[in-house]
Amino acid sequence: MTLVIYICGFYNLAFALFHISFWKVFKWNDDLKKLIFANRGIMQILNVQIIYYFLFVAVLCFAFPTELISTKLGNVFLLGCSLFWLIRTVQ
Repeated sequence: MTLVIYICGFYNLAFALFHISFWKVFKWNDDLKKLIFANRGIMQILNVQIIYYFLFVAVLCFAFPTELISTKLGNVFLLGCSLFWLIRTVQ
């Protein structure tokens, strides 16, 4: 089960790196200029915050795999992360 937690950590780390590349991959320097000021800021803030979330979850998976598996709080956290990814996949 610890291996699954580590895989989840790498998965979140990969998504963080993917989101970091959004500015170049999706040419945000050009495209975001087309949005009004508020929407441009919201898009960038949401992306930065999701990067933070992915990195935070990755660190937790790498640093505390046993605690995530063996404690009630860890189980609830993993369930919450699972729901996040399920909803994101459906969307």
